Amino acid sequence: MLTSLGISFTQASPTAEESTARFDNVIDVAADNAEIKAQSVLAGQREATVVIGADTLVALEGRVLGKPKDREEAKSHLHLLSGKKHQVHTGLCLLSKKDGIRKITVTSEISFHSLSQETIENYARTREPLDKAGAYASQGLGSRFIKEVKGSYWNVVGFPLETFLDELEKLTGVSAFEYFM
Repeated sequence: MLTSLGISFTQASPTAEESTARFDNVIDVAADNAEIKAQSVLAGQREATVVIGADTLVALEGRVLGKPKDREEAKSHLHLLSGKKHQVHTGLCLLSKKDGIRKITVTSEISFHSLSQETIENYARTREPLDKAGAYASQGLGSRFIKEVKGSYWNVVGFPLETFLDELEKLTGVSAFEYFM
């Protein structure tokens, strides 16, 4: 997504592990995981570098539906989501040795169509749900399940671009448009 905006970046894998057990509030978990990831990458960076950490969690009635460990768990997640509304929370952390920290969680509400057993079985066989929070990809075949999105679509994809640009401006004091000139 950053590439589509023309932003130059280097990708680094965080050394920190995500957690869903540290807080009772899913919003806090997403923001904390984003910060933990960003902090684990910051140490080796230059002063002016802005490190971006993000973590997306799917929650149904306060229960986190993480990345399924296998097809059976993917099918279970999809059964739970079928015909219901759920939330997608993306914690976003921008961190810089020079400018400090900005941390926020963006929440979108998703309404799912009712899914037949056959649809769930067929989708689980695609392998697409196996590495996605909530066991579906809104930017892929899982888009068929989405009846309505309230809030940021980009958040549902996993990275709220509009919020990122706002927070980048707040952190650095530089207009986001300056990065594109």
